[in-house]
Amino acid sequence: MSKAELGITTSNIQPGIENSGWEPALTLRPHHATFETRTNRAILGEEDEPAALYYSVAFLGQLFGSGSFIDEFGNSITGIYRTRKSENRFITKLRQMPDDTIVQLDLTPDEVCKSCQIGKHCTATNYKAEFGIIGDIPEIDGEEILSIKSSLEDKGYIEGEDYIFKKTTHTIYNYGGKKLNEVDNPTPETVEFDSMLLKLGTLREAIQHIK
Repeated sequence: MSKAELGITTSNIQPGIENSGWEPALTLRPHHATFETRTNRAILGEEDEPAALYYSVAFLGQLFGSGSFIDEFGNSITGIYRTRKSENRFITKLRQMPDDTIVQLDLTPDEVCKSCQIGKHCTATNYKAEFGIIGDIPEIDGEEILSIKSSLEDKGYIEGEDYIFKKTTHTIYNYGGKKLNEVDNPTPETVEFDSMLLKLGTLREAIQHIK
């Protein structure tokens, strides 16, 4: 659905939210919340994926992938271990966070991004990954927020009371449809993004409904 269909307009962006009880304690990339397996399961309090599966996929990605696996895990078993260890700290913390924690869904690299051994893809757009071209990242993450908003509306949550939007500005890097390791100087782009702020308990309900 479009922003207009879901009612996101400039008037919905709340000014001065830092002084009105909406100071975020946690930032998440929207797609990490909705479909990145480990983060999604941690938010919902579900059992983590098997470690053996994680290591197998990461290792095969290093051997046969297009470069984004190397970007995440490095080029060695040690890199996979380091990424997993860093993710584990965040996953454990996220699983234990109380429902009243304020979360900002935004393009800012989060703790999952910071676990990457290289991490170019965390600020990249229009690059070639394992399954084809990854398109407009702000648009993709924006669509995830729209899905969350739609879920919240279905459950009777009210914008301005249960969740709000805040415009943020970011620099991302366009790889022109090429692999991350094929472009030395990707084109920087400045983008505005309608980030969403809400309580973690509210997010838990929203993504459970999406799932």
